[in-house]
Amino acid sequence: MQSLFITATGTNVGKTHTTLKLIEALSSKGHKVGVYKPIETGVTHTAPDATILLKACQKVNDNFKKLIPLDITAYTF
Repeated sequence: MQSLFITATGTNVGKTHTTLKLIEALSSKGHKVGVYKPIETGVTHTAPDATILLKACQKVNDNFKKLIPLDITAYTF
């Protein structure tokens, strides 16, 4: 299994957007993609970025269909 780790030195710099584009590009080339967002900050109820990324993966990977955002986000605060 090969993995990519997307990181940055700040918030609101495009990590989620970049990850969405990678999901689209890699899945369109036949790669099986998944996502895990280990930490999401600024969460008051539901992790918004994890929700966006999970929905994108659910479109291209059946293994993600039954998951909820909390399943792919270890720490929220």
